[in-house]
Amino acid sequence: MGIMLYWAEGSKQKDHLSGQRVVFNNSDYRMIKIYLKWLTDILKIDKSRINFEIYSHKNIKDKESDVIKYWSSVTGFSASYFQKIYYKKDKKNNYRKNQGHNYYGLLRMIVLKSTDLNRKITGWINGICLQNHITHWNSNPGSQNESQM
Repeated sequence: MGIMLYWAEGSKQKDHLSGQRVVFNNSDYRMIKIYLKWLTDILKIDKSRINFEIYSHKNIKDKESDVIKYWSSVTGFSASYFQKIYYKKDKKNNYRKNQGHNYYGLLRMIVLKSTDLNRKITGWINGICLQNHITHWNSNPGSQNESQM
């Protein structure tokens, strides 16, 4: 499940950037908990190698301490792990659904020293594709998409 979550929401290894670390972004506390459990229980990543950043619009700035407490509670990490909060500048007359008392921004989890792990995850994803006979994606949406289906 962790591989699939990372495939959907993580920063994938790029051909032109071979040193990409493992980074996962999401605002759903359930995904965060499952992904974090995968990192620590299955992959045995030490908690000292996991860092957090919070990304949000300025609409949570007045409840910053509540946001930190929320993510600390979700992850089980102390509040000191959540000191980096990045605020996106709001556009005028911009209506967003992601606001209100139940919005706590997006949590970004970064695994330090994880270039090799990112390469392994890429290999696992490729293995899933091969097991399902998905070997090449044709980028032309009007043609037969799978070369081997």
